[in-house]
This record gives sequence, C-alpha cells and structure tokens, in this order.
Amino acid sequence: MTSTVLARKWRPKRFSELVGQTHVVEALTHALSQQRLHHAYLFAGTRGVGKTTLGRIFAKALNCEQGITAEPCGECAACRAIDEGRFVDLIEIDAASRTKVEDTREILDNVQYAPSEGRFKIYLIDEVHMLSNSSFNALLKTLEEPPEHVKFILATTDPHKLPVTVLSRCLKFNLLRIQPTEIEAHLRRIVEAERVEAEEGALRLIAYHADGSVRDALSLLDQAIAQGGGQVSETIVRTMLGLTDESTLRALLDALAEDSAQGLAEQFDQLAQRGVDHAQVLEALLRALHQIALVQQLGRTPVDTPDTLGQDYAERMTPEQVQMFYEIGLLGQKTLGAAPDARTAFEMTLLRMLAFEPLTRPEQVQEQPRGAERRVAQPSEKNEAVKKSGTPLETQPAAVPDAEAEGLDTAPLVQHDAPGGEAALSGADKQSQFASLKARLAQGRGTPPGKPEPPVAAAPNSPSTTQEIPVAPVNEQAGLSQPDAATVASEEAASAADQPVQVASAVASEQAGDEYQWLTAEQWREVVTPLGLQGLVRELAWQCVVAQSGEQLQLAVRSDQAHLQAQKGEELLQRLHEVGMVAQFTNRPPPADLQTLAEADAAARAERQAAAREAFLQDPNVQRIQQLFDARVIESSIEPIE
Repeated sequence: MTSTVLARKWRPKRFSELVGQTHVVEALTHALSQQRLHHAYLFAGTRGVGKTTLGRIFAKALNCEQGITAEPCGECAACRAIDEGRFVDLIEIDAASRTKVEDTREILDNVQYAPSEGRFKIYLIDEVHMLSNSSFNALLKTLEEPPEHVKFILATTDPHKLPVTVLSRCLKFNLLRIQPTEIEAHLRRIVEAERVEAEEGALRLIAYHADGSVRDALSLLDQAIAQGGGQVSETIVRTMLGLTDESTLRALLDALAEDSAQGLAEQFDQLAQRGVDHAQVLEALLRALHQIALVQQLGRTPVDTPDTLGQDYAERMTPEQVQMFYEIGLLGQKTLGAAPDARTAFEMTLLRMLAFEPLTRPEQVQEQPRGAERRVAQPSEKNEAVKKSGTPLETQPAAVPDAEAEGLDTAPLVQHDAPGGEAALSGADKQSQFASLKARLAQGRGTPPGKPEPPVAAAPNSPSTTQEIPVAPVNEQAGLSQPDAATVASEEAASAADQPVQVASAVASEQAGDEYQWLTAEQWREVVTPLGLQGLVRELAWQCVVAQSGEQLQLAVRSDQAHLQAQKGEELLQRLHEVGMVAQFTNRPPPADLQTLAEADAAARAERQAAAREAFLQDPNVQRIQQLFDARVIESSIEPIE
C-alpha cells in the first residue's frame, strides 16, 4: 500500500485548520456568515501558502448541503466529493497548460448552464497570470457579469502580471508568507500524529528554510523522514539541505575574533577536504554576522532564527568589526562569479576580513603625502613610546603627529614649497591652529593695546616650561632652503599646542556680576570647524550659541533644538574635550539677537541669492533678451555661483 505525501495528507479541510492567513480567513467567514458574496475572488501569494486550499474550502462552504456556512460539515456528499476531487460543479483549471484563447472560450461556453449537483458552479483557475492577453479579453465580460450560479476563484503567484481590467473585477486577497514559528508548530503537530521522532533543532531548520511555504516545509519533512529512516535529526537535516554545520561557523568566527591567521588556514584546508559549497559557507557566515549585530545593537535575535551564535560572539567582537566583516562578505559574494573558482573567492574574502581593521571615527583617516603609508597609531604603541622615553606623552615632540588621530583640521597655517613642487604639511602646522586659537579670540574681543595678555592656566599635569624643538641644519647642497621665521614660529606654536588648550577669559563685562560673554557666530566657527564634525553632532554645534564663563565654554541651545542636545550633547562635549576645550551646556537663555552658525549660514545664503538675483536681472544681455522675445525670467531658477 502506497502512502500519501504529507503535503496532500495534511491539507486543511476547514478554515480553522489553515496555518496563518488569519486576515483572509476572517474576511471570508464574515462574508459567508452575512451572505455578502462576491462573484469573483483573487488569491495572490507565493507558492505553498494556501491559495488553492482556500479556494476548495470556500467551494465547500458555498455548496455544503447544510447551506452556505463558514463551517462546512465535511460529511455531506458535496463536501466529501470536493475533498476527494470529484465534485462536478468545481471546475479546476490549470491556466499554465491552457493558455490559448480557444481553451478559455470552451470553458465559457458552459458557464450559462446551471450546476449539476451543487448550489454554485465554481471555476477555480490556478496560475491565472499565465493566460494570454486574448484569453483575458475573452474572460472580461463573463468575469464582470457572470450568471448568479457562477463564482470565479482565481489564484496567482504573480498578480502584477494581471491586467488591471481583471484586478478591478475581483476581490483581491494577499496571502502572506507563513512565519517560521507557525510552520514549526505545525510540523510538530504532524510528527506527533505520525509518531515520528524529530529533534527540535531539525524542525526549526526545516521551518526556517521553507521560506514561508507550508508545502515546502512538508516536502522537506517527508525527505528528512525518508533519509533518516523514520527519525528526523538536526544532523540529517543539515546534510540534506547542504547547510554548514555550527562547528565550522564557530571555528571561522573564532579565527576572526582572535585575529588568527593560523586558525583560518586550518579551516581552509578542512573545508577543501570536505568538498563543501564555499558560496553556501559564506552565506551562512553572513547570517551569523547578522545575528551577532542584532544582539549587539538590539540585545536580542529573532525568535524564528535557528542559529544561536549571536549571544556567544556579541562580546568577542566590536560592532565596528561585525559591520566591516558583513560588508566585506557582501562584496565577496559579488566576486564569486568573477573569481577563478568559488574557493578562491571565499578564501580571499576571509583574508580581507583578517587584513583590515575598522577605525573608531572617520576623522582618523587623514590625507597624507604621496607614498606615505596610511596608518593610525594604536594606543598600545603610544604607551610603549612613553615607557621607552620615560617622558610624559604630552611633553614629547614625537607626539605631535598624533593630532591626525584627534580629528584636528589638517589645513596648514604656513605653507612652504617642498621639493617636487608639492606643499609640505608638518604635524606642527596642524596643531598650531589650536595653539593660536586663544590669541585670535582675544584679539577679536578688543584687548586694550599695550596691556599684556593674562597668563593662561596650565593643566595640572603639564610642565611649567615649554620645550624648544631643535631645528636640524639643512644641507644647502641638497637643494633644500633654510627654514624661514614663519616655519620656526609654527614649530614653536606646535610645542605649545601639546598643552591642553584653554579658551582665554572674556573681557570683563561692563555690568557688574555678569560673567557671561557671548561669542559671535564667526568666533564659534573658528572653534568647531577644525574638529571635522559630521552628521547630527555637526548639526548640534551649528545650532548652539556659545558664551565664555571664566575658563569654560557655556553652550546653549534654543528650545526647538533641545532634541539634538539630548541625542548628541555628550559626544559634542567629548570632541571639544579631546582638543583641550572645557565646555558644558547651560540652561541660561541666549540673547534673541545672537545668531547661531546655522542662522548665520542661512542669512549668508539668502544674501548671496539676493545678490545673484539682482545681478542677473540687471544684466544688459538678459534685459535685451526680455525685450526682443518678450521673455520672462523664472526667478526660482537663479542660483548664485559658489
């Protein structure tokens, strides 16, 4: 005796037995209960989600001998005949094999005749999108005004291919993919009823790889039962689906987390000996990285995911590493077809993951002279330099190039021509910008002439004197010029820049007791522009008005921009602290007439726009064209040249 495949044996016979599709079931049962029936229904969805099954259950509900009901009895002659596929008045048509207009006309010739046994004659047309345009045109009139005893049920996996004239004549129901958790519960009920031993992990894998299709899940379960000899284990399912076992994924992730080239080499050899599908291994690795990222960012993984690697590796990798590995893996997938073979593409992808390291901030990447190696000093290297010299890092001249890692503006204050015609930019030039910031702000506030600048308080850990940077003699025979006074001054400023920068105190207010001195937008621009801020942090800085109170910067944000302070306030203060600025946010309301950088930029843009408009309209050539051709200027199209 031959057995029936599970997909047919366990096909639902009532609405209550359907897996998922609650929204469709509710709509149909309400329509049946209230006798509000349409003459044409369209069920759209991917394969194996219940389109044909819904059509058959709906046909039973319409033709049950107990009357039109949302719960057909399943015992009467009509219900049994529909279940067994021998009901005369249920005409199932495979549109994929009967695409010609002659086939459609032959079907429609019998529409006018009354049903033989049932209450309604039901046409269930599967894969209706396969019909030709001529067949659709022949069907339109009957589909719009069929006889009262005829109902059309159309099923398709691609509703976009249906003409809008057909769609407008039907009630359309979109059947969704079934969630893996629902499929897993359905499979568990079936294996219990079939008395088959099945591991939870095996059922979870089948449900996940069924891709939302119950029929695919039951077919995979049938195959697993046959392959396992009546038992369904996770190992058998992984082998059957060609999946990478968890131990291999863990070994690859261990090698990446530990930066172990030897570990990767061992895995390369093992994978080659086993003859695995390298493309599938890379896909499994990307899924695992996705799970790790979800744990790191959201603190959880989806419950319908069979992998359990996220929790184990979330603490062993940084979020930047996971994101970088994922991007490299995606690029590796694109190179699979271009590489000599899949193994080469896979190994090169993982070697790239091992070779590159993510940077903490994009600002750490700075332009360097041609031929120079792009490299950022690591904290361990800085500590090693301190140990060797025995001098605090802040007082060492060699620490000057670390300004590149601090996100400082790399624009030189003094520029000299280097050999070869290229501008030479030293690390001292980069840091001298912040070293001279105090003097520039003090001059902008009108320090009385003849009075010396008040001394700037040194940091507690800073030396009391400034070390002079020795200038090496230059060989004139080599064609190099002697450094001029501007270069020496720049180097001396760089030495002072090693000290934490303090903004000079504001000029005393004329009003007694007022310690706040508000900076202008341009003075604040000099502070924040070299920081290279981006995104919301830059937007917050551009929305701030700033005052000086003693040795601190007091940042104020207007009430309509308070959300930016809540999101990025700490990060902005941290960036200012990294360059020696002591800053904090204040609740003191800023003057209404004081502009923020955003407002100043907007005013400048408006001024440029007005000037451009005036210049364009006053241009003699434009006026002549207007006179000769009765032309009209579209003022909204005028833009200033930046």
